[in-house]
Amino acid sequence: MWRTLAVGVRFDFAVTDRIMLGALTAALVAISLHAVIGHTQYLYRGRHAFGSFDEVRAVSATVLGTSALVLGLDLAAPHRLVPASAPVLGGLLALVLMLGGRYAYRLVRERTRSRSGDPAGPPESLPSRRPARR
Repeated sequence: MWRTLAVGVRFDFAVTDRIMLGALTAALVAISLHAVIGHTQYLYRGRHAFGSFDEVRAVSATVLGTSALVLGLDLAAPHRLVPASAPVLGGLLALVLMLGGRYAYRLVRERTRSRSGDPAGPPESLPSRRPARR
């Protein structure tokens, strides 16, 4: 989807059917590659805590690998599906939005935990565990 937006920006949103078909084809290839690479990075199998540094590494590797492969496939094709800048800019935009969304979700989750008195909140919110003195 972001590659399609990048192609639209590249052509000042005056896209023909041929350009849109190439962009949609590249987007479908990117979605498929992202799913396969994300699966091999254990991104969608619950290995990494949501919003953790390990997940940031896995998301970054997945997006950058996907963008590099889409760019390579586009350059190797007899007719370019999208401009060479579209996989690069679309991948960077996708990475920023994915990481930003994960950070925002984690921030909201941590704030609601600390307000509700959940033990997973900050250590200052935990009650004292000392036994009562007689």
